[in-house]
Amino acid sequence: MRAFKWGVLGGGQMGFAIKSGAVKAGVIRGSDVIVSDPVFNKQSYETKWKSFGAKCKEENKEVIQNAKFILLSVKPQILPEIADELAKLEEDQTVISVIAGQKLEKLESLCGKAKVVRVMVNTACSIGHGAAALCANDAVTAEDFEEIQALFNATNGAVDILPEKGFDAFTALSGSGIAYVYMMAEAMADAGVHGGLSRDYATKVAVQTILGAAQMAAQTKKHPAILKDAVTSPGGCTMAGVRTLEKLGYRSSIIEAIIATQERCQNF
Repeated sequence: MRAFKWGVLGGGQMGFAIKSGAVKAGVIRGSDVIVSDPVFNKQSYETKWKSFGAKCKEENKEVIQNAKFILLSVKPQILPEIADELAKLEEDQTVISVIAGQKLEKLESLCGKAKVVRVMVNTACSIGHGAAALCANDAVTAEDFEEIQALFNATNGAVDILPEKGFDAFTALSGSGIAYVYMMAEAMADAGVHGGLSRDYATKVAVQTILGAAQMAAQTKKHPAILKDAVTSPGGCTMAGVRTLEKLGYRSSIIEAIIATQERCQNF
């Protein structure tokens, strides 16, 4: 039996968001988590992890030797550097990879005898409102998969089992897409400041507007175009803004950004 149920390789933002969200939701205990990252002796990551009781180590071997479920949360370019360590994983262990663009086949070749689950999620999982997609290789038992699925169910507003061929598109739309929504909020706040509102108030209103629009779409289940049309009166202020956005390629720029993100995922 392994000393820790949950391990994390890579103590950065995504790994922390997933595990801290799970601890907040009460589905795992912080004391059941061990995390490794070589920068623990240089940066403030360690303080964050220790805030909920996780055990922090600088060497990956501590996690690989002692954890049953291992969250693989490093940058894609780091994988070759830790390949020798990953090769030592055993049959009783399961790797949960959140690395963009890394397919099950490649992960299987790297992770020794371990079972492999591929997951994509965005950072809103830290507050229980993320979106997650999961797929697993054939070696993963139903019991283990259900436990992993429960972890992500507790920290995300939407969790789906998705065929692997859809993962790059999901990564672009949700994993990276959340950053584009933040950019929208920032731009809306800037416009509010230009109009004479204070920075704090403009940001508050921009965020609430996006939150309200998302809740309207989720709760009414109406197509976004229908909800947009309900706000757009003939000859009105909103239509003037819609016309400007169309002239500037608003929708096209979003589409192209997500396509570019997907293509980048495919090139890792």
